Amino acid sequence: MRFTFRDGLIYFGPFFAILAITRDPDRAVPIYLGYVALILLGRWALQGVRQVRAIRAERRFERSMAEFEQYLDEEEAVLNEAIKRHRQANLKAERSRVESAAQRAELTRLEREAEYRAAGWSDIDVMSGIQFEHYVAALIRSAGWSVSTTPATGDYGVDLIAAKNSHKVAIQCKRLATPVGVSAVQQAAPGAVRYRCATSMVVTNAEFTKAAKLLAADHDCRLVGRSCLLEVESWMPQTI
Repeated sequence: MRFTFRDGLIYFGPFFAILAITRDPDRAVPIYLGYVALILLGRWALQGVRQVRAIRAERRFERSMAEFEQYLDEEEAVLNEAIKRHRQANLKAERSRVESAAQRAELTRLEREAEYRAAGWSDIDVMSGIQFEHYVAALIRSAGWSVSTTPATGDYGVDLIAAKNSHKVAIQCKRLATPVGVSAVQQAAPGAVRYRCATSMVVTNAEFTKAAKLLAADHDCRLVGRSCLLEVESWMPQTI
């Protein structure tokens, strides 16, 4: 404990004052000791009060911090719930948008395929190669088959893959003004193996050369020409 000049005045100043009043050291000493005892007792009491106040203040601070942490936890829970609802709303809106877009795309595809199926020879003979592929795909789907397209490049001579009941057919489409030659068969037959299809097929708006027909017979490749193109049930049966 640090002893200062002020403490000296507090402790020793009264002794001389008492001694001056009583003019009797024997009487002054007990009075002075009582005074010192009161001073020390007061200091200890004051120190105790301060400690109690400090403890109470610390406890109040701890309670305040606990309440503040609880408040933060509650606010965090509210914020997380709001974020969750916002994300769910956004996800629902995005799903609805995607579903609407998918429905519109499907409706557009169905309308386009209906137009393709209604096409006559005057329309078919002026189609581009891609349009003819879409036309053939529309015919095949009308027979109950699912149809997928191959990459525009590196397709191994196969334009469409028709599938039904685990049976797959590799199809090459040729929109030409002249008979289809052997090259189409040479591409379609190996392409069927590449895409793990059971059979291969070449579909055209024209007819086939004699050499193409002979090669197709050797490779079990079905040829669909102008004479039967419009009768899809005859070359893509609805049941397997």
